[in-house]
Amino acid sequence: MAFIARTDLALVKKHLNITFDTDDELLRGYIKAAEAYLIAHTRDDLFCREDPDVDQAVLLLAAHYYANREATMVGATVATLPFGVREVILAHRSWWGVI
Repeated sequence: MAFIARTDLALVKKHLNITFDTDDELLRGYIKAAEAYLIAHTRDDLFCREDPDVDQAVLLLAAHYYANREATMVGATVATLPFGVREVILAHRSWWGVI
């Protein structure tokens, strides 16, 4: 079964203030990766319903992936996931099957 992204490319581009189309394929990959990351760290049914905080977490994580394309950075301060992503994961994580 093919993965269908829930988050719209146009919304991610607006979030990133991108007006060109050159990076569209790259952004689609970051959207898929962000959604897959959230699903892997929460519940499989996370994207079955409307949830604004999950949508925001996808935007933050896709933007983080876009801005930090390499696995290592020289001369930069190390940072964690963007504020909000960890909190969304914790709020939607299913502990021992209890939500």
